[in-house]
Amino acid sequence: MDKDEEFNNATVAATLAKDIRIVAEKARNEEELRIGVEKLLEPALKKLGIAANPRYEKRISRTVLTAVGRADALYGQAIIEYEPPGKLRRLC
Repeated sequence: MDKDEEFNNATVAATLAKDIRIVAEKARNEEELRIGVEKLLEPALKKLGIAANPRYEKRISRTVLTAVGRADALYGQAIIEYEPPGKLRRLC
């Protein structure tokens, strides 16, 4: 990967992260968050040259990193588990 491509990839990732934060701030529930993020992922992955074939509500088996359950979204080996806005701010 050359420096221009590396810079472009970093720019796409930074823009995606910024846009996800904006969606998360506006989302009132988990479904609005999921829809907003999913709309952002497709064009970002396309810019990165990544063909996406997401699967939703996919059952996953127990692995070293995961428990048995359902993934909200599965992009190849990447699991996305959406949570309602504000849930991760709460103290345990």
